[in-house]
Amino acid sequence: MPEPKRAHHGLTELLVDAGVVTDEQIQAGLARQRETGLRIGETLVEIGAATEEDIGWALARQLGLPLVDLQGGTLDADLLASFPAGVLYRLQAVPLLRSDEGLSFALSDPTDGQVLAHLASLAGCAVQPSVATPTSIRRVLAPRLGANAGAASGRPGHADPSGYVVWDHSGAAFLQFQLHAAQRAGASAIHFKPDVVGVGVYHRGPGGTVRVAHESPEAFEALLTQLEMLGAPIGAMGDDLHRTATLDCPLGAETIRLGVSLLAVDGATTVTLRLPSAPAEPASLESLGCDPVDAACVREALHRPAGLVLVNGPPGAGCTRTLACLLAEALGHSRSAIVFGDVPAPSHASGMTLVLPSAAAVANWEAIVAAHQPEVVVLDDLAPSAVLTTLSAGAAMGRLVIARANWGDTFALLEAAAGDAHSRSALASRLNVVLQQRLVASPVDSGATGLRAVFEVLLVGDALRDAIRSQGSARAMRAIAESEGFHPLSDVLNAELRAGRLDAAAVARAIAT
Repeated sequence: MPEPKRAHHGLTELLVDAGVVTDEQIQAGLARQRETGLRIGETLVEIGAATEEDIGWALARQLGLPLVDLQGGTLDADLLASFPAGVLYRLQAVPLLRSDEGLSFALSDPTDGQVLAHLASLAGCAVQPSVATPTSIRRVLAPRLGANAGAASGRPGHADPSGYVVWDHSGAAFLQFQLHAAQRAGASAIHFKPDVVGVGVYHRGPGGTVRVAHESPEAFEALLTQLEMLGAPIGAMGDDLHRTATLDCPLGAETIRLGVSLLAVDGATTVTLRLPSAPAEPASLESLGCDPVDAACVREALHRPAGLVLVNGPPGAGCTRTLACLLAEALGHSRSAIVFGDVPAPSHASGMTLVLPSAAAVANWEAIVAAHQPEVVVLDDLAPSAVLTTLSAGAAMGRLVIARANWGDTFALLEAAAGDAHSRSALASRLNVVLQQRLVASPVDSGATGLRAVFEVLLVGDALRDAIRSQGSARAMRAIAESEGFHPLSDVLNAELRAGRLDAAAVARAIAT
């Protein structure tokens, strides 16, 4: 069906001819429209000249579309559940019926071409519009959103739009603009922080975090709509404090991996978008901050045909960069590799390397490895609870596995492995190296700049393997490692402090994480 045409004069004439409003009320509505930027129908309702039902009737008659009286009990529940509730709520759309002609939707504004286009994209077919009042749409959708309904679409008030750009309701253009602006500024992240009149936009870059713009509440709602359409759990926030997601986001002619973090603050949702860093060749172990002797030992383990190399560190510790470095070292012998996660493969690699960042690939990594038989497997961001089962999996046997997790203490990991019969045998025979790392700030007066990694490197020898097999305690295994020259992370950090390469505050923070 062709896009309905907008014709405000026809709408107001219908209302006047039907005796719903007077010419004086139309003029008052137009004056209010110039102040608020709302549609004329909305302003007439706001000033009390007409009801939503009056506007819906006139709009339906003007466009030659049906006017729908929405009742929750008569809707197709399965069809309704097939669309993200938050997206429908913000676009003010309710799916009604699928037919050979497409999918019919009840809309508060069937003249909005961007809304129609995005609904067609979601539905995968043509959209047949009809008209319903905003209140009836919110009424039938609110139960699906629960406590999050107010945050999903409600506008606390209409600020003066003077100085604001009017964006499409779907949020596609707004998101593209913000991403391009952040890239031009060299920002690594964009923060959207709602306030009483709109949303502040901030860029985080090498020089810190700076406010770059202030946008309207409508623009922020449009952004939330677009992010949810891409897969962000906006509508599922509910009473949650925090949620994260990684999205495949179109940006011009390419698609980027966009990190999304949602945080509930003062009844609103603050959004952080993390942009992918510019591709670069992986650094060497020594340039990352690894001791040259330790780096040589790690490199030797990476050149073995099989075994496990585990990297541990909290979020923000630079572990992904370390994984990229380890992968580059491991691929030095024309090996094939499959990477599960967002770890970039080096451009110089002569063997075949596949990078599979999707959650579906990560969940099926064993089957994929068994089918494609890579010599090297990289697993990024394992949950602590999944480390033992993942690293002892049959698919890891006979190949080099490099994995990242956040297991805070190396010897607690070894003790946990020793306590599980299946993990004990696999880890004792396969585990070669465990790296703990933290990212710390160098003091200004040290001659260094920015952040640098500090490493704890555990080389697993025969004595430790025997301790794992005999279910040794963490304390006993730490004593074995220290007798063989192991230096815990706290000792490494304090040595850096004494050498003047770190300050006391940075060391305290790193030890506490």
